[in-house]
Amino acid sequence: MRIRNLVILTIVFALTFVLAACGTAAPQPAEQQEAAPEPPAAVAQEPAAEAADEEADEEPAEFVAGDAVVWVAMSQSAVLDPIMQNDQPTTDLTSQIMEGLMWYGPGNVLQPLLAESYEIIDDENLVYQFNLRRGVSFHDGTPFNADAVKLSLDRLLDPENASPGAFILEMIEEVIVVDDYTVHIVLEFPFSPFTAHLTHSVGFIQSPAAIAAGTTNTHPVGTGPFMFNRRVDGDYTHIVPNPNHWRATPQHDVFFRVIPDPATRIAMLDVGEANVLRGTASDVFQFYMMNHIDWFRNPSTSLTYVGFNCAQDGPLADARIRRAITMAINAQDILYGVQEGEGILATGPVRGGLVAHAPTDVPGLPFDPDAARELLAEAGFPDGFSTSIWTNEGNAVRARISELMQANLADIGIHLDIQIMEWSAYLDDTAAGLHDMFLLGWSTMTGDSDYGIFPLFHSGEIGGANRTHYTNHEVDRLLEEARRSTNPAERDALYREVVEILVYDAPMLFLFHPDTPLATNNIDGMIFNFNDTPFFYEVTLR
Repeated sequence: MRIRNLVILTIVFALTFVLAACGTAAPQPAEQQEAAPEPPAAVAQEPAAEAADEEADEEPAEFVAGDAVVWVAMSQSAVLDPIMQNDQPTTDLTSQIMEGLMWYGPGNVLQPLLAESYEIIDDENLVYQFNLRRGVSFHDGTPFNADAVKLSLDRLLDPENASPGAFILEMIEEVIVVDDYTVHIVLEFPFSPFTAHLTHSVGFIQSPAAIAAGTTNTHPVGTGPFMFNRRVDGDYTHIVPNPNHWRATPQHDVFFRVIPDPATRIAMLDVGEANVLRGTASDVFQFYMMNHIDWFRNPSTSLTYVGFNCAQDGPLADARIRRAITMAINAQDILYGVQEGEGILATGPVRGGLVAHAPTDVPGLPFDPDAARELLAEAGFPDGFSTSIWTNEGNAVRARISELMQANLADIGIHLDIQIMEWSAYLDDTAAGLHDMFLLGWSTMTGDSDYGIFPLFHSGEIGGANRTHYTNHEVDRLLEEARRSTNPAERDALYREVVEILVYDAPMLFLFHPDTPLATNNIDGMIFNFNDTPFFYEVTLR
């Protein structure tokens, strides 16, 4: 969708440029080829932990894009193995290299991918039979089959691997190989959104040879339309077309470049040094000024929220303090003054209309500074206190949200210190509970409320997605009951009850569900799903 601004004031455009300088139809299967592709010659992650001493002092390779597509993002994927981290940069990258049994294809239609078909073969909705796609190979030549499916899923669920995304498929009790191209997945309990959960990157099937070699996080190998080639740590990750992919024939290499500064990302898009980026609300004005780019708004399942450390030995352990902070923050000012109105206000963790079983009629806490002061006094802090909030570098919207929160909280006597952190450290330290407050987002990747609520608030997910370290045994019970129910109306009612408790306990301040601006320059064929995940397999340079 091309959005043009037909009247461009020269002075406004000049100011914009100066500021920037400172700072779908389903894809047709490719013709099947019997020969497996040769692994790319350059596969080393730089700097590689296991590199020989004489290689350790080599200079990182200079970035040269050539005839390639360049994606720019604020952060590098924390890992290359999707079972090791559950974050968006990792999903963005590994979704090009790997595939799962199911996916959300163009048009956000849930459909088989590495499976050709599936069916439930018992009366209790516990046994799924997947009929696997034949003639598919991993990038290293290893054949894709039922043994590979079992190995990848068993590895994800092995407690010794401590995967932060294991909860997504933890209802799997056993994976049974029936024959080379038939697998039975037995569930511990009936789970209505099971096939949707299989679309998540933690369910991607990886090469048994790479798993055996222990190289899944230095040289990931999947069945996807692109193959991993090289990573220069902190600069770029280079992926190349898989010439023998079973359904797609990509035309160009792709570089995932790390550009923390938002103004630099926009400037690169403007002049064609970057071809595609996921923008933020603060970028929209500049997109209007650049009539040579293509961009659109994607109503996403994402939530932007403030998390409180509910387990800390301090004021935030008291729900009255958390409610007071929530009522002191003007979320509407944040949505329209910082987010530029690009989204809708949130009263809970999941967005109605995009997520199944999302309660949309639960009232949130109002903006009421006077009531907030009363709660502070009741909790023993009539004069306020000092605390801190963390956010990640490279996100201008979150930085501005922090500043507005700082002003709002000063009005009720709370001093807020803003700390900006590097992405990987940010994820590690919030998971470890080293924070007071933090700003983050969460996307309901599977399109079902179980994924949007269970990992954020179940006590069993503390240290993973539950970065608020929130524990409420009644919430645990309700969430467990909701994921076991096969009755849609019952699930609706259970999630509504959960959200009512969350509003009162306030482990999070639910800010807004953003609409994401996605922009491209000089390319065609770009695909994004409802989670803003990019897919490059049909992209061509103009």
